Amino acid sequence: MNSAISKNFYDISNTSKDWKEIRLKYIMSISDKKSSDFNNEKNLSLTKFGIVINDIENNKGQIAESYEKYISIKKNQICMNPMDLVSGWVDISPYDGIISPAYYTFILSGRFNNKFINYYLQSNYFRKTFFTLGKGVASHDNYGRWVLTPEEFKNIFIYYPPFSKQQQIASFLDTKSLLISTLIEKTQQKMELLKEKRLKLIEDIILNSNTKRIQLRNVVNLIKRPIQREDNNTYTKIGMYNWGKGIFKYPSEKGSELGDSSFNYINEGDLLLSGQFAWEGSVSIVEKEEDNCISSHRFHILNCEKTKILKEYLWSYFTSQEGHFLLSENSPGSAGRNRPLNIDKLLKEKIPVPLMNKQMEIQSLVIENRKYEKYSKRKIELLKEYKQSLISSLVIGKIRVSKNTI
Repeated sequence: MNSAISKNFYDISNTSKDWKEIRLKYIMSISDKKSSDFNNEKNLSLTKFGIVINDIENNKGQIAESYEKYISIKKNQICMNPMDLVSGWVDISPYDGIISPAYYTFILSGRFNNKFINYYLQSNYFRKTFFTLGKGVASHDNYGRWVLTPEEFKNIFIYYPPFSKQQQIASFLDTKSLLISTLIEKTQQKMELLKEKRLKLIEDIILNSNTKRIQLRNVVNLIKRPIQREDNNTYTKIGMYNWGKGIFKYPSEKGSELGDSSFNYINEGDLLLSGQFAWEGSVSIVEKEEDNCISSHRFHILNCEKTKILKEYLWSYFTSQEGHFLLSENSPGSAGRNRPLNIDKLLKEKIPVPLMNKQMEIQSLVIENRKYEKYSKRKIELLKEYKQSLISSLVIGKIRVSKNTI
């Protein structure tokens, strides 16, 4: 390995003189201790949210066929994912247990604070250090079999202060991380409360015996806007998240690169249903930023007749328990995830269509929810970016912990 590569990830020109440098192989070793008695140890896994217990008795979590090769991990021991080098994670185990041998578990030298080292390793994910030093085959989205080998890992440099200062930095970051996590959690809770309020209104409408039920085909139009493909024109394809979580865009492509599928233009205000994953709640309203993008012929485009039904109400209905049931029932099949939506059958289903004032009440909630969701997502992104920047700056001594550190 070229050691200069590792050093260049850090600008240590402002680092105090009491900070030193050393390769990781001199301060920690990768444990390979096999589990001796699985019955008395917890089965653990590493996620983006930390180390969690897998519930074997209730068949939940990542349950292995055999635990013979699993590695023993002790409470306060650091564990890291060397395979997912883009969004992977590292954490300190709060339990004694066993964990997949695919992970690295570390035995740390006594002169190093485990929380400081944990934050240091986290910063290497943020800085893409691990990804840059990975080996293997990375796919177009930077995943694939892209692994940080033990040899590359051990030769990475760490810049570290005396033990007392490591403790100080770790304690400060613990406090800040808890504060940031609390802010994120409260933001997410408000989003859930707004969602629950909307779904409660939908349920009241569904359960009201006075609510008229009308065939879906009588309140919407099934739209097709086929593109006239030209090889040199640029097109932006879209996809949809499941469970009503919105639309995403693929990188733009030339018409000559679109393949053999046929496509339709989508317009702001369209209601989209996935022909493949409607049974998983894949339904979305097209927003302004997706206007004039294209969708595969596998997506169904619905236009609501505004005098009869509002798109926000219909989207809310399809994301309710009854609406999801209809989507699922009209997506026959049992071969894995191969359950295409029968749109003709769905259009014949009767759905509850309340008076317009009730629909407008739900419309207002949807608009409020979407505005807050966009604001919240940006707020959460900024909080996470701040946390990452703070960790990265503190663990290399770029900024120092003091009463004035924000």
